[in-house]
Amino acid sequence: MDVSHLTEEEIDKALSGRTNLQALDDYFGPELRRELSRLAEATPPDRPETRASGIRKVYILPGIMGSKLSVQTPQGLDLVWLDFGDLYQGGIAKLAFDGTPGNVVASGVLWSAYLRMKYRLRWEGFDVAFLPFDWRFGIDELGRRAAETIRSGGEPAALVCHSMGGLVARKVATLLGPDEVPRIVTIGTPNLGSYSPVEVMRVVHDYVLKLGRITKGMGPKVVVEKYLSHFPGLLEMMPSPARRDEAYFDATWWPAGGVVPQAGLLAAALQAQTDLPAPDKRFIQIVGYGQDTITGARKTDDDLIFTRSDQGDGTVPRDLAEMGDPAQRYYFAGVHGWLCNQVPVIHGTADILRRQTTRRLETAPSRAAGPTREIAASELERQRKQDLPATAEEARDRFREDQIMGAFATRGDVDFPADDPLDMTPEQVPGAPRRTFSYVKSSAPRRRLNVDLLRGNILHAASGAFVIGVFQGVPTLGGAAGAIDRALGGALSEMVVDGQITGRLGEVTFLPTPSYLLRTPHVIVVGLGPIGKAERLTAAVQIAGRNLTRALCVSKITSFATVLWAAGTGIDGDAIFRALFDGMFEALARWDEDQLFSRITVCEMNGDRYDDLERCLSQIFARFQVENCEIVLNLDVLEATPQERGLVYAQPRTDRMPDSFTALGEVLGEPGQECLKLEVSFARGNTQSTYGDDHLAAVTPSQVKLPLAHLDDLVGRLKKAGSAAQLKTLSDELRNLIFDDTMQDKLHLDPAGGLAVTNNPWASRIPWELLHADGQPIALNGGVNRRYLNTAGAVSRSRGARTRQRGERALRLFLVANPTNDLPGALKEGQMIAGLAGDGLKQMELLPRGGLLGNAATKDQLTHWLSDSDAAIDVFHYAGHAFFDPNDRAHSGLVLAGREYLFGSDVAGLVSLPRLVFLNACESGRVRRSDPNDRALEDVSAPEMVERMTGLAEAFMLGGVSHLIGTIWPVGDAAAEIFARTFYGSVESEDLGTSVTSARCKLAKQEGATATAWVNYMHYGEPRSRL
Repeated sequence: MDVSHLTEEEIDKALSGRTNLQALDDYFGPELRRELSRLAEATPPDRPETRASGIRKVYILPGIMGSKLSVQTPQGLDLVWLDFGDLYQGGIAKLAFDGTPGNVVASGVLWSAYLRMKYRLRWEGFDVAFLPFDWRFGIDELGRRAAETIRSGGEPAALVCHSMGGLVARKVATLLGPDEVPRIVTIGTPNLGSYSPVEVMRVVHDYVLKLGRITKGMGPKVVVEKYLSHFPGLLEMMPSPARRDEAYFDATWWPAGGVVPQAGLLAAALQAQTDLPAPDKRFIQIVGYGQDTITGARKTDDDLIFTRSDQGDGTVPRDLAEMGDPAQRYYFAGVHGWLCNQVPVIHGTADILRRQTTRRLETAPSRAAGPTREIAASELERQRKQDLPATAEEARDRFREDQIMGAFATRGDVDFPADDPLDMTPEQVPGAPRRTFSYVKSSAPRRRLNVDLLRGNILHAASGAFVIGVFQGVPTLGGAAGAIDRALGGALSEMVVDGQITGRLGEVTFLPTPSYLLRTPHVIVVGLGPIGKAERLTAAVQIAGRNLTRALCVSKITSFATVLWAAGTGIDGDAIFRALFDGMFEALARWDEDQLFSRITVCEMNGDRYDDLERCLSQIFARFQVENCEIVLNLDVLEATPQERGLVYAQPRTDRMPDSFTALGEVLGEPGQECLKLEVSFARGNTQSTYGDDHLAAVTPSQVKLPLAHLDDLVGRLKKAGSAAQLKTLSDELRNLIFDDTMQDKLHLDPAGGLAVTNNPWASRIPWELLHADGQPIALNGGVNRRYLNTAGAVSRSRGARTRQRGERALRLFLVANPTNDLPGALKEGQMIAGLAGDGLKQMELLPRGGLLGNAATKDQLTHWLSDSDAAIDVFHYAGHAFFDPNDRAHSGLVLAGREYLFGSDVAGLVSLPRLVFLNACESGRVRRSDPNDRALEDVSAPEMVERMTGLAEAFMLGGVSHLIGTIWPVGDAAAEIFARTFYGSVESEDLGTSVTSARCKLAKQEGATATAWVNYMHYGEPRSRL
């Protein structure tokens, strides 16, 4: 469903019926959609004060471009503004203006900007309708048309006007007297003009640049020159000569560049602006301020220099909005396009309509004016173009209505006050504990949902299931998940390590549990996807809640206990629970027709957080009106003690949890000018008790766009670095390159705590092992380990048997070296590994005896040994050629004897896999990651080596390998031996992360001040795993 195409009747029906919720949420945002649904389906209360005012009918007049424009066709109305698909195909041409309407009609308003105002004014007792208009026309013509519509309604009507709509109302006021239009409220109206039309003519306005990008084959200047510069309604809103010295209405005044409107159109626009009467006593103005606004300009020979300050609403300068009697003026600090969505503005408007005054808005700006600064129009254009999609196709697919409208409609600025008068008043439940409240909308609800807030440990709750949420790429289980994991003997951790639980968004995993371990027959793990910004997280929680509830309904599980998901990410509990319940109720309506599901228990041990949850749940249910449902909130639930239920729990563990990054990269731009769009989310690592979730204590995710050439240059210099001091300098450069200023200011890594990085393919090109903290390499202290953000659905697999216990048997290592007989260094490495197994490392057994060297390393032999479950291979060590296919990573792999290949996709077909694959590129003359052309080392750049090695690693991870160790580029034979000897000597008694760190440290110590080879080794996998 395309929400922008819906008629007013259809949007009302969709919101009140709560159908197509995903499309509505995508359009409005989940919180605003929930509010609009409640308002759409609610019966407004009787408002005696509204009846007493004598004003019943209210028309809302939108701003410029706030009305939808459609073309009349034999088949019906064809929406042009704002239809991204139509604009992409050149639909802007349908709006070409010659002074007549042609077949274009105003067919509605942009719902995102004005529907909240309509619904809330209706809730205040007014009969509200939209009065859209064709904003291409001049103010005089639009005023005449609006006056005819109002007069035809047959009753007095007040006007609520946004932006250009207020200018139209000034014309209406000359045609209709106080008996027909008794009151007019203007909001953000440019009474004396605005610099937005000037930005349009200079082709630097944000929405013009976006229109130019999405309009296939035109570009922004063509859009302005052929269409926008011919719209009288736009030209008439340029700054008035009564307040500004620049001669915008003189075609000879404009500097070179940009678009100069026709002289006749400019003269007519000036005349229309001059002839428009000032507001009379019926007008009350609401003026926006406090936003970064262009408030002035000066001319140079070839450019305009704009003045910016906070004395405006982001579009209209404050002094160009102020006109008439100051006593008839109010102020609000807010963004122009969202003024009609701000609750104080709406409440103030309702007051003004009733009694021509309000106490909800300021009578003078409360904020002192900030500094002014200048920017050239050309520089403004350059800055705004940086964030544009690369192609028209991408713009068509990515733009939302509020994005292309920029300051005219900005979803993120909507407010949801705590004292919202729409809240339901709860009733005490008769015969229930003292603090048990009922929230009900219907007189005879069919469903009753009990929500218990338990002050205590989730392990002590009695429920049909324990539900925990986990993030993708954060495999360390803390808090409630850690407590449940320990009660199950580490079963959850093992499934996370093996990839059976991945945390992918919407993934739902059931674990049956015996009654002697937990007070529930099921543990359910729900995937929340990667950590990210607030909007992404709340959307993820809604999806996860919907999938969870569907699984519960299908399984006939009628209750569950949980904790606050994503605690510590910095997202308010209110937003998390709103999203969770929204997803749940959507699923209940569809999959629980028998009304079986009945109870949720929310558990919290922390006293302060318990009080916060009590407050937020009370507020949520006061606003969360659900048709035919009674919500009973019980705030007096105390936990049962372990003795009361006969179970004794192990003492809390104090595992060290590393700091962690989740890094998502996407490459944009044309070949040769690519930028890496990088988002990095951070989770704090610290020592955790069973009950804490503070390891997710969040720093706002970083978002940067960095030229790929800059990253490649750094990687090239990293390969050539010859000292620890150079590595430190490169680490500082890397931080500045990949983190934005906010994360730089707040990010404090602990070198001793280690770092876990979960990356997708493009983010894997970043040399995370280089990062320092407090002047120390993290990889040489707590260690740096990677995890592959697997979106392809593969599950990490190892032998079906349990993990080998220390001393139970020797570590079994399967060795393949120099299968193509052209790599002397690889042969030497294989002989060195064989020597380790036979001399000094008695705990390691080599399979087959002596390894597969040279021609013996055929594909048949390799797959035979890897598929032999009796062999129970722990490690596969490969020294030889490899290749990387950037177009299909699963078809990257190893070159074997006879030029046969082992692809990553072949690995996926093996019955059993070793837990670790070790790829050690120690050859000093050729690049082992060779392509069909087998290029020499000097022909392959360091960045390409990084891409090949990380791509090869990901091919094996996609195949199901749990751990992989490799080098980014070739290292010397001596370094390879030091690393291998130290690693294999340590892995018998230590976990993999510790063993890798020990080997890096040994290598650094051996090399001394020139130590750089250690940064070349990377480890993919869970660092706490053991072989």
